[in-house]
Amino acid sequence: MSEWSDNLRDCLTISSSLYGALATSFYSEPTRKALTRMREELIDLSHMKAIWDEPGVWEKAEKLEEALVHLKLKEGARDYAALFAGGKEGSLCPSESSYLEHTLYGAATREIMEIYKKGGFEKEQAFKEPDDHVAVEFAFRFLSGLDLSERMGLYEREFEPIVKELKEEQAFVRDHLAIWIPLFATHIEKTAETSFFKAAASLAEALVRADLKLHEAMLSS
Repeated sequence: MSEWSDNLRDCLTISSSLYGALATSFYSEPTRKALTRMREELIDLSHMKAIWDEPGVWEKAEKLEEALVHLKLKEGARDYAALFAGGKEGSLCPSESSYLEHTLYGAATREIMEIYKKGGFEKEQAFKEPDDHVAVEFAFRFLSGLDLSERMGLYEREFEPIVKELKEEQAFVRDHLAIWIPLFATHIEKTAETSFFKAAASLAEALVRADLKLHEAMLSS
């Protein structure tokens, strides 16, 4: 393996930032503060597009950015409650166990908790949803990716620790996010009332798919 390029590290930073924006969108009903934070995270799309060549991601990100502008808080709150808080018939908890095992706190939850423990990550105590909730899994990928990207630039040719973590992060995306997020996205796109949540779910699926490609490229470089 050769030394990682600045471009690959930048791509990892960008993908991680997008996970952070989506974690915010799925964490709770929309608030002015949360929407402002998301706009800030998406504000430089043209610059990010020039670095990470993933047209499918940027098409979805632009739709989310547009939906942010037009979202009314009351409509967003109603849609969030219907989609994620049992306010609509057929709604599911947005967690891995709910989608894959049709239960809360299933085997997937326990697996995810072990991954968090190994990575030194803890869910916010104030957040009472399961550890495999989409917002928590995306927050984990956000923080672990940013940390990994930063340390990649410090290792020069001592690659072993970074390669190990890259493989662990790849496994998290491949064995968890890539398995259930497409199901989650399809469900949300069909049942959401607002373009905001439809766009967020669509971007989530595209991001996970592109993230798999990115990790493969980094590990083969």
